[in-house]
Amino acid sequence: MQLARMQAPEAIRALLNPLSHQHVPGRNDTLLNASMVSGGVEHFGNDERLACVLARLQAGERVTVAAVGGSVSAGSSYTVRRGTTSSFLYHVKVAKALRAAYPTRNRSDGSHRHHNGALPATGPKFYEHCILGQLPKEGADLVLLEFAVNTDRAPAAFERTLRRILALRPRPAVVVVNIHAWTMRREIGRMAPCWHPPKVAKRARPMVAARSRLVQGHIGRLDPQLQVWTDIYNERDEDKLAAISVHYDLPLVSMRAALLGAVREDLEAHTRATYFMIDCKHPNGQGHTYLAQLVLGRLLAATPAASPATCAAAAQPPLPRPMMRHGAPLTSSACARGEAMRRYLVRARGFTLTDEGRGADKMGLVASSPGESVTFCISNSSASASASASASASVAAASASASASRRLHPHAGRPAGRRRLGECVDRPPCDGCEAAHDDLRDLHAGRGKLNAWQKLREKRCDAARRRGTTELTACLVRHANRASWDAPPSANFCLQRLSLCINAQVASACQRSCDMCDAAAAPGARSRPLGLWLAYLLSYEHMGRARVSCSGACSCDAVIDAHNVLSRTSVTAVQRIFVRQDDDAAGCCYLTLTVLPQTSSGQTKFKLLSLLFAQQQGNKGDWQPPGIKVFAAPTLGDMMHYSGPADQ
Repeated sequence: MQLARMQAPEAIRALLNPLSHQHVPGRNDTLLNASMVSGGVEHFGNDERLACVLARLQAGERVTVAAVGGSVSAGSSYTVRRGTTSSFLYHVKVAKALRAAYPTRNRSDGSHRHHNGALPATGPKFYEHCILGQLPKEGADLVLLEFAVNTDRAPAAFERTLRRILALRPRPAVVVVNIHAWTMRREIGRMAPCWHPPKVAKRARPMVAARSRLVQGHIGRLDPQLQVWTDIYNERDEDKLAAISVHYDLPLVSMRAALLGAVREDLEAHTRATYFMIDCKHPNGQGHTYLAQLVLGRLLAATPAASPATCAAAAQPPLPRPMMRHGAPLTSSACARGEAMRRYLVRARGFTLTDEGRGADKMGLVASSPGESVTFCISNSSASASASASASASVAAASASASASRRLHPHAGRPAGRRRLGECVDRPPCDGCEAAHDDLRDLHAGRGKLNAWQKLREKRCDAARRRGTTELTACLVRHANRASWDAPPSANFCLQRLSLCINAQVASACQRSCDMCDAAAAPGARSRPLGLWLAYLLSYEHMGRARVSCSGACSCDAVIDAHNVLSRTSVTAVQRIFVRQDDDAAGCCYLTLTVLPQTSSGQTKFKLLSLLFAQQQGNKGDWQPPGIKVFAAPTLGDMMHYSGPADQ
């Protein structure tokens, strides 16, 4: 490999970052030798796009490096993605090394740019819808994809994400960066447990069964001889991503290709997992330095193109057929935050795009008076260019048609258990379980100290508590805090707590309360359920309600209450809306939000922050957006806004 170009002292200093070992104070970075860097290229892949990046670097032109992935690339949290705390990340180090080795000729144009589009605990099932928003607006020359430990058994979603990136023009260079999961002794019939160092084991809670098995003598003692090439921890996700990379002939660098042999030999300290990993799948700063070396090694091994001009004029070859059975991008997809919502905007009456003086991170569509509305075209099954020109007329006609259809066929095509749209709006499904969840949370937080209402309910449920959380929840539901003990929860009670269903624990415990409202299909129509997730400002003051309705090629109906009655806080909340798309209808699926006069705060402000419209993969009743494993609100509230400063 042509590694000589990276032996310049300034490039080495760029990789030797004093913050790299923030988790292990007192250590300096170590670099892999040339043979390990060369061996870390698991698949060399096609050179064409990387050759163009290298040609631009050598010509002194500015390039943009973007990273997309999960917690490894994001830095394990949302806060790490910004400022100096992100300096230990491998893609930040790649950008720094390029700035040191290839300064731009035109200083007024700035140095090479870096963009972190990664989100923690978020996999490709999310990115396949939102990848365009996670890449820089001006485009990226080099995209680093890191999903091997975050694929979540959905390699087809990775391929769909990849195809969306490769369809961009000009097509960016793509390097797949695979992390390897280092595991403990594999138990027969069980998944190989994740390795954790002893300091993590001390904090492990004994009641967690899987962790408790590791605490009892195994955690921290990783057997080098048991490490294997196959991805046994993630059910071969890494192996499948490697196969997809080969199918598209993309450069692939991997931790297992570079380090597995040395880890198994166990001869040198800097090649032991404890030296470069935080746990089985998260590298520390030293591990990120190794990854940066691998990326740089593959980039600099490319044969530079004749000139950047020849790259710009070159035609891009067509993509091969998808490798996975469901590897083609989904047809119904929309994802936008803040200003990006303009992409789908058809009409706004009273809604204005503003950050309200709080910075670009708080950008949203805001209305304050009843009757104000905003309409989006979130899916268009027609290729006709004239569809958008007649959007307003189509919205009105589609709404009238949908209303007439519901009047003529109020129960047509409705399977048992499915409700009409209005039934879910006028009286949402709710049994008061959310109040029980609040009591359970307060019970754990307050170590048994409950207020007067809760004490009375807890006394009635004392016997149930001894039988476990499930029995206690059921009993608390029967005695939920309402106007009277026997009265059913009010519609207001349900609406004000519906956003809680995005919490997986609430959705699981309160299945009836969080039941999806499945719209009735027209007689004989072919339709499919889709998911719509709306992120909005939930606040204890000023906020009102908005009605959500769909028309045209889809149907939906719901109400969002943005008044926070549970605490004096202002937060991003997410609510899922059930959408049914008519496969026989052409044209747009129109989404309209209308501010309602009804309010529990005394005012009627509503602020929409972002939207995600996705073909649901899995249970149609899932509240959690696809690909998001932890918290939906931070992901939908944090996406699409961060690009690292040039001097980072």
